[in-house]
Amino acid sequence: MESLERLQGLYQDLVAFSETKLANIERLWLELEASIEDFRQLLDKPLKNNASRESLMTGKLKINDEEYAINEAFQQTALQIADALDIDELEAATLLLEVQAESQLQVQSSVLAVVTNYHTRRELLVHGLRLVLRESQEHDDDGGQQSRMQDVVLHILDIKNGPPTNGSAYTRKCISAMNDIENWQIRVTEQAQKATVLGSSQGPEVLAILDSQRSSLSKQHEGLGSCLCYLFKGNYTTGEDLRKLHEVPKRFDRIDVGLIHYLPAFYAAFVQYGSVDRASSFEEAQSLNKAIIAGDLRSVHASLQPFQAVLWLWWVCEYSSWHRESGIRTAQRALDHEVEERADLARAALNDGALHLLLSICTSMTNDEWHHPARQELVTLLLSDGNYSALEGELASTVFQNVFMECLESFSESWIANMPDSIRQLKNDEDDRRLQHITAMQEGIGPHLQRDFDVPLHLECFLVLISFAFEHRTEAAEAFWADPDGHLFGFLQWASKRQTVPRASAFCEMLCSISEGQDCAAYGHRFLLDESASSGRSRKSPSMNYAQMFAELELYASKVNERSSSAQSVPNLRKILPTDMNELESPVMLSCYLRLISHMCRQSIEARRFILDHPSFYLVQTVLTLCSGPVPSYLRASIFTTLQSILVARSTAEGHWLWSILDQWAANGVSALTSNHAKSSPSMTSPTQSLRRTLEAIATSFDQYSAFTVLLRILIAPSVDQTLQNPLPFPDDLGATYRMPGIEPYVDFVCGTLFAKKLHDLPDEAQIKVFRFDCLDFIAACIETFRESLVTTANQSRLMNGADGFVADYAQRHPFSRVMEWLFNEEVVRGLISAMHLHFDGIESLPPDSIEIITLQRCLDIFNMAFDLQPTYLEIVRPLVRKNGRYTPVAASAISSLEDIIAGHPNIVSEVAQYAGTSHDQIVLRSLALLEKLSCSTKLNAPVVTTSGKMSKARKIVDMLGDEDNSDLVSMALASRMQVDVRELENGPDSTGYTIKDGVLEFLNTCLATQSELPGVAHLFLGFTRVGDSLVIRPGSPMDDGRSLCNAIIDIAENFPDGEDNTFVAWLIHIKTSAFQILRQLWTSPLSSAVLVTELRRIHFLSSQFAKQTLISPNTPWNGRFLSDPAFWLEDSADALAEFLGYRNFLYDYAVTETRAAMHTKSTHLRAQILLTLQGTSVDPISGTTIAHASIFNLFDFTNIDIGRQPDLPELRALTLPDLSSCITASTDESTVVYDLQAVDDLVQLSFTPSSQEGQARSSNEEEQMKVEAAILLDFVKASNQWTLVRMARRQALRMWVEVVIVTVQCWPTDSAAQIQFALNAMQLITPKLDTYLLDEPEETSELLRLADVLVASIASTPSSSMPGRISTVAIDRQLQVFRICVGSISAPGKTPTLRGLFYGICAQYLNQVKTLSKNDSKARRYCLDCIKAAGVPLINTLSDDAENGQDNCRLPALVLLALFTDLTRQEKSAFVVDTLVNINMLEVLLDGVKLIAEDLLEADIKDRASVIKVLQAKLALLLEISRSRNGAGHLLDAGLLQAIRDSRLCQADPDLGFDVDTSMALQIYYELLSSVLRLLVSVFLSRGPQNQQSQYQMRNFLTENRLNMVGAFKRYRGIGGEVAPGSRAVLENVVKSYVALMSMADFIQFEEFDQDKGPVRHGFS
Repeated sequence: MESLERLQGLYQDLVAFSETKLANIERLWLELEASIEDFRQLLDKPLKNNASRESLMTGKLKINDEEYAINEAFQQTALQIADALDIDELEAATLLLEVQAESQLQVQSSVLAVVTNYHTRRELLVHGLRLVLRESQEHDDDGGQQSRMQDVVLHILDIKNGPPTNGSAYTRKCISAMNDIENWQIRVTEQAQKATVLGSSQGPEVLAILDSQRSSLSKQHEGLGSCLCYLFKGNYTTGEDLRKLHEVPKRFDRIDVGLIHYLPAFYAAFVQYGSVDRASSFEEAQSLNKAIIAGDLRSVHASLQPFQAVLWLWWVCEYSSWHRESGIRTAQRALDHEVEERADLARAALNDGALHLLLSICTSMTNDEWHHPARQELVTLLLSDGNYSALEGELASTVFQNVFMECLESFSESWIANMPDSIRQLKNDEDDRRLQHITAMQEGIGPHLQRDFDVPLHLECFLVLISFAFEHRTEAAEAFWADPDGHLFGFLQWASKRQTVPRASAFCEMLCSISEGQDCAAYGHRFLLDESASSGRSRKSPSMNYAQMFAELELYASKVNERSSSAQSVPNLRKILPTDMNELESPVMLSCYLRLISHMCRQSIEARRFILDHPSFYLVQTVLTLCSGPVPSYLRASIFTTLQSILVARSTAEGHWLWSILDQWAANGVSALTSNHAKSSPSMTSPTQSLRRTLEAIATSFDQYSAFTVLLRILIAPSVDQTLQNPLPFPDDLGATYRMPGIEPYVDFVCGTLFAKKLHDLPDEAQIKVFRFDCLDFIAACIETFRESLVTTANQSRLMNGADGFVADYAQRHPFSRVMEWLFNEEVVRGLISAMHLHFDGIESLPPDSIEIITLQRCLDIFNMAFDLQPTYLEIVRPLVRKNGRYTPVAASAISSLEDIIAGHPNIVSEVAQYAGTSHDQIVLRSLALLEKLSCSTKLNAPVVTTSGKMSKARKIVDMLGDEDNSDLVSMALASRMQVDVRELENGPDSTGYTIKDGVLEFLNTCLATQSELPGVAHLFLGFTRVGDSLVIRPGSPMDDGRSLCNAIIDIAENFPDGEDNTFVAWLIHIKTSAFQILRQLWTSPLSSAVLVTELRRIHFLSSQFAKQTLISPNTPWNGRFLSDPAFWLEDSADALAEFLGYRNFLYDYAVTETRAAMHTKSTHLRAQILLTLQGTSVDPISGTTIAHASIFNLFDFTNIDIGRQPDLPELRALTLPDLSSCITASTDESTVVYDLQAVDDLVQLSFTPSSQEGQARSSNEEEQMKVEAAILLDFVKASNQWTLVRMARRQALRMWVEVVIVTVQCWPTDSAAQIQFALNAMQLITPKLDTYLLDEPEETSELLRLADVLVASIASTPSSSMPGRISTVAIDRQLQVFRICVGSISAPGKTPTLRGLFYGICAQYLNQVKTLSKNDSKARRYCLDCIKAAGVPLINTLSDDAENGQDNCRLPALVLLALFTDLTRQEKSAFVVDTLVNINMLEVLLDGVKLIAEDLLEADIKDRASVIKVLQAKLALLLEISRSRNGAGHLLDAGLLQAIRDSRLCQADPDLGFDVDTSMALQIYYELLSSVLRLLVSVFLSRGPQNQQSQYQMRNFLTENRLNMVGAFKRYRGIGGEVAPGSRAVLENVVKSYVALMSMADFIQFEEFDQDKGPVRHGFS
């Protein structure tokens, strides 16, 4: 397998080298050096022998000095392989062992895998050798590369250090190898026929093996034919090798593809040994001449005579080059005697069909489904006099086709240069025979005698062969134009003169081929202008030119439409010769004229402008007039093709003009055209009927309506200057005089008539394929040219009607609306479903540009775009269309949405899933895109679905996938496309590998985000097995074997690079981040979390990722740019930064997941490993060595990246800033605003429309300034979007980093000194960032505060015994810094309640620690007090506001913090807090809370009462802290504390009478509140001093007023009147203690007794 992978890499590099795209050339030389021996042994095939068979049957197998014991099953499988490949049995066993080492396969699967690998290896070597030989001869020698490649060839042929004859030996081995392949192909064919007819006990695997071999052998044979050509061409052979090659045709009994593969080698050998430029001597050439032309063609087998004729013609043309060299006198004298013989040989070769065979080969090789009707008819005409059917075997590849065409090019040049007389004679003979033929017709000779005068068309065949040889080969075609005095240009001039109808047709074909490309087209245009003959060879006689073509087109246009039989004279025409009037050939000639005109229009802007702007010839009108007459269908198709050509790079005006003419012609006939042509009588039918009849006439022939459909497709394409002011490709009033404006009839014609009906009636499968694509391409174009953003933006901006109502007109008239309506038609749906079906087994063998593949692409495009645009159509466009009074609906259908189509044809899903596993890149991407839409459809994945008006249980998309084996195949196929390849990385984001990876990752991410809780398509493609609504890993599945897509995703996340040359690259980091995102969705979903985390843990994913992290800094380049670069936010650099931050976010998320999993499993070892990794060290699982890497603190580096402020809105003068709110796209973060750039662009363009300015005209300067400012605005929006996305990514990364640290702190063992050290390090790290973010980053500040809160709590919860003195001091100091920041920020403007709540919580936890410090450590308390005083009154004000009116998340913490501040100042003998509270009247506010206790509880909802009680308790706690100082107690009494308690009526309840509560919990709450109030009173009076007479008086009054409550409490406590609930007894005890304390301080009992002595006291104790 390693050898196969190496050869695959070598072949890829050779292809890239040949295309000058190879980035690492040195790697290529190393690969070639390592593969020299492989190339040498390519042609050596060890055959089966008894010794090897006997050795295999011993049960022992020795490979590379290692001995294996093999069982009988292995032996039998190895023998099957040996028989299938006809190779040595031990070699077969070695190959089998290699395959089984890679994977466990069944017997037949192993055989197929070995056969496939064997042939793949040979194919790679054959085509690699071909490329090496070609590049050694044709590569541009830049830096000595060609010489190095030649050196490689010398090593392969063993000429470098061996005798030169080794090259000849290799050549003969190549010929012998081709012979072996031919015999092998015969055996394979016979076995396949036998298996098909008689059947096979081994099932379809045998046929699969045979089919695989048949295809591969054909490719190998073709490749060796090319190699053989280059061996002769490179002078590595001898003349005897040519003689050996000349024996090859004798092995064949007919002409087939295998024999054709030898033709390039024959021609290269003829040039090498027959040409004067290459042959070593005339004597050798003459000797070979006698050997090659020995005998008579008639002696050759009849079926091989044309092939032998080709060889004779080729040889004679090359051998005749000796005749040109007059200096070689010996050769000249000998050649003088051979002149007539050579002429006779050439004539005999032509008569035996040499040119016709070559033309047939070219036709078979270039079997283009998109053939132009003119060429098709011309080739049919030229081959009509012979039996030249399609060749048997597979068509030639593009590579072999190029090699063959190079041979034809050389042959054409040689014949023109070496035997010009024979070519001239062909023209003379043909003209004479043609004249005799016409004379015979005029004299009335019968048809049975006219055969004697049949005109041979050898010259025409030669011209068409030239057209094939030079087609799409611009560099070769330049030889015709390079030298005006050369042979080729002279031939061109000569061939253009005195042309017959067939010759003119063929000449047009040739001129088309040599006029491709800008330069050659310019030469061709000047040639047709008759201006290029500047040399001595001027064209004196009439020749092919524009004037001739125009004149004849006008002539025939007039003749086919004239009302009388008398011919009308047309001025400026040349004399019409009898030879021009052959009515069977004239339409072919006209088609060729039109093909040439079309070609020139496509290739040359100058030619197109000349034809369209011609002062006297009106091409469009002329050809449409010709089209109206009784002409063959292929000519009418040529006319439509010509109209297509003039639309290349058209302007909006030109497109509208052609639409108008075409519509007038279709609706009114010839009478609508110019008066330059004879007109038909006025039509009596209406334009609507005439249009219908015209379209019906077009629909009578395939080539007509196929070309017409393509014309319509091009007409609806956007013009080069299309703007929003003219968004439609046709005039607004097209057809408005007799129907609804627009192109609705043409859309109905294509969709309703042609696609829905005519397509299925075609008898020819090839025609069906072509026309199906034409229709699908038209439908797709109608959808993809629709500007949805324009309509949706206008709709959201309320610009659909009124002054800007043209948007509504656009939505109604654009063909999108009509096509979408047709997509809901059942007949059209049937056609789409048929187009979607392509047999999976055959799709892999199809080339990417085959009609089947591109048709499937377009069909997938239609479904994808239709699903995307369906909401816009149903919600906006369709209602607008149906409002129009002239609207005519299409045929009624029960289909209401595209989802109905899928639900009614569930096999679509399984087919699309299979397409996703093919090797065709574009098919894979489109299939995944469609599956993504289907998987995300709520309608298709609902429990019940409506189909054709009936309710039924739905089949979810995942149910429609079919067999799980299909999903496994797709998973493995996609996994193979996800492998990391160094060549892909070198080619950059434009490589197909990157595109596939990006598409697969996007598909998986979208599907998993939509369906994360239930098994979906993405899960099955990843490799999971679905069991009900759960996922498992099936034993033996790709997931179990490590070959699934999920394993490939893990590998990408693990090993894919994120940058190069010390810079992060956007497209690289994007792939890595996307892979990580998929894994994140899997590990966060309960459906797949356990499985994935186990797999990731097995490969030590966390430690591996930490070890590979690259630290960043403000000086890190992103896509080559720094953050300070002004262009940073306008390019991919911002994308690279955002992707990197996203990647870090997912890494932190996984660290959190692993840490929590370790805590959940209570695995001490796993937890220790994770903590070690997070601290920056890991242990290598294999070697056991310790690896140092970045810690979680090092990975806080991303916070050092300063992204600055959001870009400022530019100043606009000419452009009015539109309301961009309608352009806001969905965002994952509510605090961010991201705009849709396309929507913004459309909205800006809307402001350019005249209606937006109420008809006011603008100057050109204003228009230009508006465009400039529009571009500036779009740049601003783009930069703003990028900045927002980076900021959001940084915020998410910070949030997850904080989560990692929090979970890590929680993961440490309790009371661990390491935990405290970790927390302190984290606090030290975040403190500077907290100070920075406080200014203008509230979200980031919130995250850091959340972490700080946890860190402070962690430190606070650690016993002092676990913190030595130094650590304790450090902990207090570091927390003090955070405390200082928090206190200073509480009153800062712009701080949200959430932030203040976090500030309060952190400060409270720290103060709780500080107040427990001993008096010796009072420095921390003093610092805290200094911080509070520095913050000043605003701090207390803010706290007071939050305490009274703040939100729930900060009200309670504010009260708690005020209490702690009060306690701190009291300890430090300061009255700052209390005095401030008094000054701002906060005491009255707090006492109001006590006063309104009852009302607050009654007004609160039941669910909110707990919160209200907490706030009340916090207020009472704050009052208690205030009361603990004498000053505070006095202020409380002065503020009305006693009156507030009295008003609260809390102490007025009599427990003896019971309470209006029905639960013990409510009673407990009452006692808690009562206890807090009484405790407050006790504290106040204690602080004031019990001996204070006023206090004594106030306490006695209080006790006297609330005697009943007090007595009732005492009784309850003693159990009198009922038991107290256990939960309330402790609280009641506090109440009793408080009452007792008050009574004691007030000497209440003595006071009562003293009053008793005076007499009975009411309400006294009894």
